[in-house]
Amino acid sequence: MKPIRHKLLVLIIAVAVFSCCVSIKPGYFADDQKAAERAVDQFHARLSDQKYEEIYGQMAEELRRTAQKDNLISAMKRTHEQFGSFRGAEQTEAKVIMGAPRQVRLVYKSKYEKSEATEEFVWFVNFDDVKLASYKVSPKADQSNLK
Repeated sequence: MKPIRHKLLVLIIAVAVFSCCVSIKPGYFADDQKAAERAVDQFHARLSDQKYEEIYGQMAEELRRTAQKDNLISAMKRTHEQFGSFRGAEQTEAKVIMGAPRQVRLVYKSKYEKSEATEEFVWFVNFDDVKLASYKVSPKADQSNLK
């Protein structure tokens, strides 16, 4: 076999193997973001209804390893006590990060019964399987002291 044909054959085999292993679909970013947004809606409903066990059930294993279950549930209870029931939110940022696992990072300006807050979510997304990897909530700064 001539060297050029040999290189061409190797290239064709490499492309065939690579195409079998990697599938990039343009809709993944939008689909992953939509799945994470639905998970945020579900999170807010569960937090308002004080269904902490259900929130815990949707946490990624990586988040569960950061603290004991009782501590995570206590933190959720304190969040509900501080802010009250969820009223509404405006998404201010969204990023989809390809990798293993795929991540969707979402930031919201949220309105709760007792206060406004900034919420930051990180979700691990694998098609319709969405797991909470990180959640941070910060009360809105009191603007009256900033004059």
